[in-house]
Order: sequence, then C-alpha cells, then structure tokens
Amino acid sequence: MSDKFSLFAAAVHAQFVKMSAHELFVVDIDGDAVYEAYQNAFPAGTNEIFRQAREHECSTCRNFIRNIGNVVAIIDDKIVTVWDDWSKLPSPYGHVGAFMHQFVKTYPIKSIFRAEMPSYGVQKNSEPNATPGGPAIIWEHFFTGKIAKKHFAGDQAATQIGEANAKVQVFRRGMEEITREAIEAVHELITTEGALYRGQEFALSFGMFAGLQSNYNSLPTQEAKDIMIWSRFNEKGATLRKTAFGTLLISLSEGMDVESAVKQWETVMAPTNYKRPTALITPRMVEAATKAIDELGIEPSTHRRFAVAEDVSVNDILFVDNAIRSKMKDGGVKGLLMDVAEKQRAIPEMFAPTDIGIEDFLAKVLPTAKTMSLLVKNEHQANFVSLTAPVDPSAPHIFKWDNAFAWSYDGNITDSIKERVKAAGGAVDGALRISLAWFNHDDLDLHVIEESLPTMGPRGGRPRTSTHEIYFGNRGYESPMGGKLDVDMNAGRGTTREPVENVTYKRLTDGSYTVNIINYNKRETSDPGFTIELAVNGQTMHYSAKSSPPSGSGTTALRFKITNGQIADMVVGAGIEGRAFSQEKWGIQTEKFTKVDTMMLSPNHWGDQAIGNKHFIFVLEGCKNPVPTRGIYNEFLKPELEQHRKVFEVLGNKTMAQPTENQLSGLGFSSTRGDTVTIQVNGHRNYNVKF
Repeated sequence: MSDKFSLFAAAVHAQFVKMSAHELFVVDIDGDAVYEAYQNAFPAGTNEIFRQAREHECSTCRNFIRNIGNVVAIIDDKIVTVWDDWSKLPSPYGHVGAFMHQFVKTYPIKSIFRAEMPSYGVQKNSEPNATPGGPAIIWEHFFTGKIAKKHFAGDQAATQIGEANAKVQVFRRGMEEITREAIEAVHELITTEGALYRGQEFALSFGMFAGLQSNYNSLPTQEAKDIMIWSRFNEKGATLRKTAFGTLLISLSEGMDVESAVKQWETVMAPTNYKRPTALITPRMVEAATKAIDELGIEPSTHRRFAVAEDVSVNDILFVDNAIRSKMKDGGVKGLLMDVAEKQRAIPEMFAPTDIGIEDFLAKVLPTAKTMSLLVKNEHQANFVSLTAPVDPSAPHIFKWDNAFAWSYDGNITDSIKERVKAAGGAVDGALRISLAWFNHDDLDLHVIEESLPTMGPRGGRPRTSTHEIYFGNRGYESPMGGKLDVDMNAGRGTTREPVENVTYKRLTDGSYTVNIINYNKRETSDPGFTIELAVNGQTMHYSAKSSPPSGSGTTALRFKITNGQIADMVVGAGIEGRAFSQEKWGIQTEKFTKVDTMMLSPNHWGDQAIGNKHFIFVLEGCKNPVPTRGIYNEFLKPELEQHRKVFEVLGNKTMAQPTENQLSGLGFSSTRGDTVTIQVNGHRNYNVKF
C-alpha cells in the first residue's frame, strides 16, 4: 500500500473529528455499496492486485467504510461528508476523496448516526516480515478514534435512531400540513386575553414553530428543506404537531371554523365547569356587539382617549406641582391663592425616618411637599401607567365608580434581558443568575468557571479546591455548585438578532466565579458588543461591552466571589462597563430622578369612593405613552353590564386610546404588591416609600 495513504487516512480522521462537534447523520445507501464505490473510485492502475486482493482491499478499512463512509454532518446549512478534505491530497487519493464526497452527497439523509461500537478502524497495525530478521510490515488504515459521547449509544443505538426518526416525521408533517391561515388564526387567539384557555402556556413553542415554518417555506428547494428538517428537528416547537396544540392547528388547517376548533380544544384541555372569559372576535360577534351598544345607548362611553391635566379636579389629587395646578379643574385663582396660604404655614418638625410606609408618607410628609421627584429604576418598567377618559366628557359612566376615568398599566417589556431569557425558556428565579445578551447573528458563548472554597486534604494535607466550567458542552447539567446553562442561542447558525444565554444557580455557594465570553463564530460586523445581566439577592446589575471578541477568541468579563451569600471582590474585565445603566421608556430616563407633576389615587378611590384595590399614581413630567392603550377592562364594568362582558372584551381591543401630547402618564404602584420607590421631597430629602 502506498505510504501516501497515511495522509488520506489522517485527512478522513480529521474530518470526522470536526464533524463530530455537530449532530451526525447517515445517508440512504448501504455501507457495503459505499465500500464498493470506494474500491471502484481508484483510477486504472492505482488499485492493482496485491497478493490475492486489490491493494486497497482491507478488512479493517472495509469495517470503517461500511459504518462511517456514509456518515454526514450539516454545517452552515450544507451537507459535509467524511471525504471532504481531499483538495491537497496526493494522487490518487485526491481523486478518490472527491469522487466519494460527491457520491455520498447524492443520497438523502435517512437517520441520525448512533454508534454501536466505541470506535471503528485502527490507525495502524503490523505483521512479521517474510524475510527472517527483516523489519515488521506496517499497515495504515482508516480510523475514527474514540467516538464522541453524544454519538455513542451501544445497544441503545436502534432505539435512539427510531426516536429521532419519529421526531423528524412529526416535524416534517407539521411544516407541510399546517397552513399559514391556521397559524395566523391561532396567533390572534393567543394574543387576545382569555380567548384560548391556557393558550399562553404554548405561546413560546408556538412562536418557535411558526418561525420554523416561515423559514421552511422561504427555502427555494426541497433539498434545502430536507436539510433544515434534519438540522432542526430537536429544536423547541419542532414537534408541536403531535401535541394537543398541534391538533388545534390541524383542525383549523383542515377547514374547521375557529369557534368549533376552540370548543374542541376546551373539551380536551379545560375543566368541565370552565367558562371562557372572553369572546372570539368574529364578524358575527362584532355585529351583535354593535347592536347591544346601540340598545344600551353607551356608544360615547366606549370611545376612549388619554386623560390630560384639564380633565382632573384638584380635589381628586394628593399632590400637584405649582406649574400644573392652574391647568386643573377648580385649580385657577383658588389654587394659586391656596398655594400662598400654604407657604405661610409653619413647616412641622420632620420626624419620619428615611424608610417610610405610604400612609405615613401621605400623612406626615406630603403636606409639606412643594416639589417631588421620583427615582425611576429599571425594575419599574412594568409600573408605567396611563389615565384614560372618554372622548365625550358627558358620556354615561360605565365603570363601578362614579367617574369616567380608568387606568392602564404597560406590559410590553419584552426587550429586557430577563424577558428575553424567559421567552427562550430559561430560568430567571434562581438565587444567582448570569445572563448574556447580544444583538446580532454572532455565536457568543457564556462560560462560567466556578471554584469552591479550599477544604483540608486528607490527614491534614494541603487545602484543596475544585474547579468546574459551565458552558455549552454541558448544557442542562447541574454543576457541583448548583449552576446550570439552560439557554444557548445562535449555535450552528444565526437564528435571531436578539439572542441570550443563561446560567442560573438554584443556591448561593461561597466560592470564586469567573465569567468569560467566547465568540465561537463571528458572522457579522454590525451591532457589535454584548451585555451581561447579573441578578443576585433581588438586585440586578448590568455590565456592557461595545465590541465582541474576534472570532474564535474570548475575554474575561467578570470575576467575583460569593461570601456569606453576598457578592464581593468584583473585578470588571478590560473594555467592560459596569453600571445599572439608564434606559429610555415613554420619554423617561431610568435610574434618574424625574419631576412629579401630580400624585393621585386611582380613580376608583377618588372622593369618598373605595372600590377595589388602591393604586398610587405619580404623573411624571414629560412622560408620554407612545402606543395605543386599552381604556376598557371587564373588571372595571358596572355590575349591570357584566352580562355583556364578551361585548366589552371585543371593544377593549378595538377602541384603544391613541397617543396624545400632555397625557397623564407616569408610574403606578398597587397597595397589594409591596413595591418600594425613592421619592425626593423639596429637592433635598429622600424617602424610601413602601407600598
């Protein structure tokens, strides 16, 4: 056998090792046929009879080719074979490699690859020289080396292959049988509050399935679609078709009307006494709603807008800045004169502590307040709130309280890192969370190296520490100190420009922690950089970099210790900025004090009314809700209107208040949630107010 064969065998081995970092597959051709093609691939005169067989006939190599010759991987959406690395091989092996590569690629994938043996082939062996005293004859062979753990299944190989094939079949049928019309209909049901029982539980997997199908339908050839099916069959949402939610989609795809399909879903998923709290929005129901509104004479009450200062009486507020007072009802001359009288009052001695409850704040601090500013923190993003009013001030009241005003909190915080992690299925409620977010298709990897505190060795020997690294290679496995990587995005291909990775510790363990960021594959130069969100003991910290490491390299972003359950000795890496950074929302910069124009209770507690939960609303200077906002909620309706809840559920979605200038928007805090906010009074005294 030519001594050049060793170069060929080494190239095939290196290619197999490279492919083993990815999922491996087997194409639909028998291993014996692959071996026969290999023998016939040699040009004439390069595979002559040696002893009793052709020169390249070998039982060891035959075993390798029968089991590995038809193995492929999918890398960057392309089929890669073990015969790929042939361009620089000496003759005739470059020719053979090129032929085998094209030969194997002509066959479609039939299954994943799972090895029954821990290795195939051997690198070399020897036999005695026929000449007495001569050197042993060395024979080179194809060889895999040790099969990677994720591809070795032993006697479970057939079972694992069968399970994967079943997933692929479900995935393919879902891509081809579920229509886009069904996808759009179910999306409307999920995003309409109360329209689909437990629908939000499936929102993540449904969204991923819809994204997969959109990608599938955009592919130009069946070959490209087949590659996608095999490369992504294990992703969340891929096998949605075999679930109850998939049955709903199939029913709609087969022509069942939405109402019947949802009832079928509720029969399976909901308890027997379940009553859907919201109506499905169909043309027939819209017509019925219109008729009911006409009969009740309440159409003017359904047209909502943002409330402004001129709508509200000074008698219905707790605090108003002087610059705003004159704009309010009953706030003209009387308000200005009252301001003079209040300035003449002696300011009582301040005895309230820095930490204060809201009721004490109202009773002891607010009477002396001329100006107030509120520290808007990142954690308050879900507290942004707006007041709404009817377009027609004379419209009949439709709420439980005796005024026409309502309020609406904002829930759209999906751009936060925590919300990204939740949407990706990661845990956010651990004792310690380390999340990485970036903004392009690069494949960044989060590595956390943990080192336990020293313990004494046996018989009083030198203290010992244990070190463990959490990274994509052990995703889903809990580390010795309780950490786990549960989200790993953009691996293999760039699937999103809002990726995250997440490591959560279920307990705080004293020791040292190093956070490294590795750029496994740099795919683009736009939107570089990354942000690390570190959450511990209810506090959230952010550390950002303006650029990512070069492809194939990394950087140490953070080093810190956990001591007695607290972060200590924090060291920030080069190029990393660490701060609770300010973000803009509704025209307000977070992590800064913002002037309070008005403080009031929610409209259900204006005057002598006390109906339902009390909310404390701080209207902030320059705060503007930029999106349409719901002005009608079923829980606000008068008891006599409850029988028309379905009508008003439809109206709440259809008659949202449109953004306007000078709206009454800011932060709201419920008396039932236990929130805390820092308020600065008269420009010099801060209070941590507990609700």
